[in-house]
Amino acid sequence: MYRPVAHSEQDDSAIELLDIDDPRHAGPAKAAPTRRIASTNYLVVFFLINSLAFGLTAVPRINLFVSLVCKHVLTRDASADPSSVVLGGFNQQCQIDAVSSRVAVVMSTGEVVAGVCSALVTGFLGRLSDRVGRLVVLKYIYGMRVVTEVVMVGVVLGDGWVDWRWIYMAFLVDGLGGTVAAAMGISSAYVSDCNPPERRNMLIGRMHGSMFIGISIGPLLSSLIILRSASTSPLLVFYICSAMRLLAIFYLSFIPESIHHAPEPLLAGIRNTIALDNPRFSTLSSGRDALLTRIKRLSPRAWLDDLIPPSPTLPPFFRRNFILLCIINIIVYGAAIAPADVSILYPQHVYAWADLETNYFMATINCFRAFVSLLGLPLLIWLFRRWYPPHTPHTQQHTPQQQQQQHPTPPTPLDTSLLRLALALDTLGTLALALAPTSLTYTLSYTFASFGGIGLSTTEAALSAHVSCVERDAERYHHHHHYHHSHHHHSPIGDGENGEGGGEQRGVDEYEEGGGGVDDADHEEEEEEEEEEEQEGARYGALMGGLGVAQGAMRILAPAVAGGVYAVSVGWMPGLVFVGVGVCLGVGLGGTLWLRVGGR
Repeated sequence: MYRPVAHSEQDDSAIELLDIDDPRHAGPAKAAPTRRIASTNYLVVFFLINSLAFGLTAVPRINLFVSLVCKHVLTRDASADPSSVVLGGFNQQCQIDAVSSRVAVVMSTGEVVAGVCSALVTGFLGRLSDRVGRLVVLKYIYGMRVVTEVVMVGVVLGDGWVDWRWIYMAFLVDGLGGTVAAAMGISSAYVSDCNPPERRNMLIGRMHGSMFIGISIGPLLSSLIILRSASTSPLLVFYICSAMRLLAIFYLSFIPESIHHAPEPLLAGIRNTIALDNPRFSTLSSGRDALLTRIKRLSPRAWLDDLIPPSPTLPPFFRRNFILLCIINIIVYGAAIAPADVSILYPQHVYAWADLETNYFMATINCFRAFVSLLGLPLLIWLFRRWYPPHTPHTQQHTPQQQQQQHPTPPTPLDTSLLRLALALDTLGTLALALAPTSLTYTLSYTFASFGGIGLSTTEAALSAHVSCVERDAERYHHHHHYHHSHHHHSPIGDGENGEGGGEQRGVDEYEEGGGGVDDADHEEEEEEEEEEEQEGARYGALMGGLGVAQGAMRILAPAVAGGVYAVSVGWMPGLVFVGVGVCLGVGLGGTLWLRVGGR
């Protein structure tokens, strides 16, 4: 088993893991231990490669859908020439209301397919990562992304004998892979395994920043590739994207795992996870009880009770804060993905953008997002910590028990301040998109809306801090109970002073009969500590898996609703979808006012 044994102040993004079961590490001997180091920086490189691949195909992917649908629409029009449509490229003859409306419907339907599949598998992938490791699951997720690219290219290459509706297979494969939401959830669990709660917000933001850097550079490279090869191979960017994803997956093979125990074999982990999720593979073989147990496990209340069990020592608002943060996280995520495709279709329709303008727009926005995540977020954290310094009383001495009771519960004033600022700017920027008269104001409005990324990293860090707080509470209760239990068992020794009542001799006899009861108690305590560490890692995976399920459900609803609204309103008010998203963000901003700042 692997346990976290050290945390370096020089590099808070890494944690050392020692093989404590190795007999070479037993005793006072100073033999060189076997070390494995899990660091967030490894995932920064991984997401930089993958986001660069995503940025390469962000705009060509939209053009691929548009060209497929456009050719289908023009085929029905006797006056049009569908043979002039370049599949995978930009086609000016496709920038009409009929095609834009049809594309919005097709992409909304595809997002529903992907969202349903993602909601079904994301929770399972999160729990599986607790057993087999985070990196194995990440390999699967991005392997399915490669298959998605292959399917899309296959539909284009098979034009004439492959029906264009096979493009829905790409959405299906993407959903079965858990989509990007599952990948970010697993990676956030990796960060939580490696770092203390106070560092997670900034490190998750660093990971998001690397993703935005890749997405910002990718469109620029895509523009260069399109200029050089558009007339001969418009699908070249998809080939490069698949090769880069395969390189990133290969890179994961050299990264150490972050979970605190030895990973299970893949097949055993899948079997055990299925057995845990499905009563038919457990003690309940079949029948109504199995069905009821299955339904109970799917209940959000059961998920909440597993993560935040009711405790008399935790404040009554603790669970309410957790639920509010989950809701805010889902709102911010939904607001980010709902207009993702519309934000590209809208300027092409309103401002007559072509590939180059769209790629420059994507590069500008994601450069600003990277700036916010990598530089803006640490700067805001530094400023808010100066404005809200931690209160450390010096005039009164406290016992260790009292100091533990004074440990604040999340969210902190820093969390709430960051959340309110991010949601306020995101709301204003999104509403301004609907009123932008020119392409320049449209781009500037989107830069304000980019602050929503801070909301995602802040809520994820605050939610993982809730899990850590539950673990501290359970450990405090365990040590308190263990202390009273030990005190109770040792008290008879002192009752037989001067031989009266034979208390001391009875204590010795009981110790001898127990075969070294103190050693047994220490051994049991070590086993309980190891079990608590495994449970903490499992809770992180379950937390991110549950969020992934909720985000998967949001992916079903948000893009479908946004695409439907855009398809209906594109002829008379194409910016209506941004108004709706802004109103939803305003609801999330109002929800932050109900958060109770931590305190015991």
